[in-house]
Amino acid sequence: MTLPFVNFSYVEAGENKQALVKLVTCERCAEKLLYKKRKEKEQLRKREKEELPKKRCFSWQSFI
Repeated sequence: MTLPFVNFSYVEAGENKQALVKLVTCERCAEKLLYKKRKEKEQLRKREKEELPKKRCFSWQSFI
């Protein structure tokens, strides 16, 4: 079981309120809840990897 925190919005006395709520979920449901966050991290890593300059291999013979 995992305990992810989620933002819970509600209306009380005509006023919008928000609270951070801890959910108790099974692994399967937790994966569904955190799917978007996990995918965003993967895409960020992919973009960072693409932005890194590619290393070039030089042979010593080209300098002689």
